[in-house]
Amino acid sequence: MLGIFCGRVATSGVRAVRDTKIVTAALEGLSGAGAKLGNAFVGWTKGFGKGAGQNVGAAESAFSLASRGGRHAGFLNRAMSMSSKELQRTSNSLQKRIEIHEGYLANPAIHVPNWRSLRPGHQQSLLNHWGQEISTFAEQQSIVEQLLR
Repeated sequence: MLGIFCGRVATSGVRAVRDTKIVTAALEGLSGAGAKLGNAFVGWTKGFGKGAGQNVGAAESAFSLASRGGRHAGFLNRAMSMSSKELQRTSNSLQKRIEIHEGYLANPAIHVPNWRSLRPGHQQSLLNHWGQEISTFAEQQSIVEQLLR
């Protein structure tokens, strides 16, 4: 599956599939990237190229990458000092943020009042940004869930 959801698939496959479908639908109409959603997300995620030869055929988990000093290393360091209760609250907070951003993708006009008057390029930039935020929150949530195990 997609590397950004790798950690979530094991614990929350239904949410990962739902998240993927929402982002796919938003991107499909704009750039035809829905069929190649994985490539779009890999382009968004800085640092995913690190260690590419070490994990052939499978995407590296966000936890693994962060533990080697890659993307989200600072988040992992902060999370490692949290109690179980704090980690659970963080996971819940990230899930809420994911759901909020899914709402932005599903109906951008509610979040941006002048949505219809924005240039198509600006609309696409906002959709891409919200999709990137979802992937970031999902990666961070997978790190927290890994620590909770």
